[in-house]
Amino acid sequence: MSEDKNKATSKSWKVKALERNKELHKRNKRIKELSKSRDLWKHKYQALRSEVGYGSLSLRGSKAKHHSYSTLLVWFCVQAQSYGQMSLRGCVQVLLCLELVSGRLGGKGVPSYGSIRNWVCKAGYYRIHHEDNSSEDRWVYVVDESISLGKERILLVLGIRLRDLNFIDCVDLASTQVLSLEVASSWKSTDIAPILKGLTQRYPLAYIVSDEGNNLRKAYKLMGGLHIPDCSHFFAKTIERLYRSDPIFVDFSKQSSAINKKWNLSQYAPYMSPRQRSKARFANLFPVIEWAYECLQQWDCLPDEVQIQLSFLKKYQSWIDEFYRIQQEVAYLSSLLKRKGFGQDNYRRIQERLSVTQGAKEKIFAEKILEYLSKLADIKIENVETLYCCSDIIESAFGKFKQKINPKSTHAVSEFVLILASFGKTYQEEEIKQALEKVSEKQVKGWRKKAPSIAQQRRKIFGKNEGKKLPDS
Repeated sequence: MSEDKNKATSKSWKVKALERNKELHKRNKRIKELSKSRDLWKHKYQALRSEVGYGSLSLRGSKAKHHSYSTLLVWFCVQAQSYGQMSLRGCVQVLLCLELVSGRLGGKGVPSYGSIRNWVCKAGYYRIHHEDNSSEDRWVYVVDESISLGKERILLVLGIRLRDLNFIDCVDLASTQVLSLEVASSWKSTDIAPILKGLTQRYPLAYIVSDEGNNLRKAYKLMGGLHIPDCSHFFAKTIERLYRSDPIFVDFSKQSSAINKKWNLSQYAPYMSPRQRSKARFANLFPVIEWAYECLQQWDCLPDEVQIQLSFLKKYQSWIDEFYRIQQEVAYLSSLLKRKGFGQDNYRRIQERLSVTQGAKEKIFAEKILEYLSKLADIKIENVETLYCCSDIIESAFGKFKQKINPKSTHAVSEFVLILASFGKTYQEEEIKQALEKVSEKQVKGWRKKAPSIAQQRRKIFGKNEGKKLPDS
């Protein structure tokens, strides 16, 4: 029995050893296959890397006619400068860094900031004059004349297709298109009306959204356009009429400004109020009121010295509380109208909310808002149930442009203003190629009548003897 048992044990051991040998052979074979595969892919990778160049970033590719740099490189520069809000010289520095770490960019080195400026202007010109509108869509015009450089002002007309207004979120610059961009020393209604009338032939007009500037409103009447007043400007103007001559507001502003001057760079600087704007103050006054309201809510937590200096807030507590409630109403109305637009459902919702008011100024504010909304409710447009009633998007475009220029410059507006057509909406490589090939530098330079030089402007003001020595009297 013991012999048979020993034979069976030795047999099972041999079987296990053979099976283990087969498994080891199979694994060794698989290791060899993987090693060959790894070497093969490694060889392919090295071959591809040698084609591109060691550690290089490829901005090479096809070129537009009569241009030295690749379309891909031009595309990158235009996007970085307009969409990425980078300066012209900043683009050059970025390209220099890319060249340092990746080798030459397309074989020509780094372009100058003048070349990048030329590309950006061509792209903007192409969008304004060559962008196709083959469909019969109706458009919402957003109009404003702003930003003065020297003695010139810019008239900008943005367009939004009605079908692109989804009223789910605020309109962004990517949903707009620059329909017209003009520059003049002043803009009268008789100057604006023909421009808008001409646009309606190419872009059928549904209605116009803008502030209630006299020249703009008169222009809309002359050309027969339906005007929707901007809600943001209306709210700011209503607040201004309520508080501009209010003696409490005047005293509150003076004392809070005096506290800021006294506490600047002191240990009490964290308790200072936000700085008030000198221009368009009532469009950005709410942070100051929020500061006053929060101070009153956390009064017991403030240091004794701070309480003494801010004692005037206690004196005006009821006034601050009322102003804060009005501010909350403006915030609610702005969020609703800017995101969801004006329709009958929103109209009823606002009416219910404003029916409950406390202070005297709150009641006046509610009356003015309901008057504004009733005018919107009376407007009937075919196949339009919800109105877009905010022109913040054009203020955003002007704000981006101001970051790229010196607003205090005495020079006239140059063709660089064409960059306004590039904000928000990204470019495609083919669009950049078309812009480079179809737009000449002569067209860009002649985009507007030649702006008068500073010397010409001075001669016009002072006469031909400007700069000459006057005879002794």
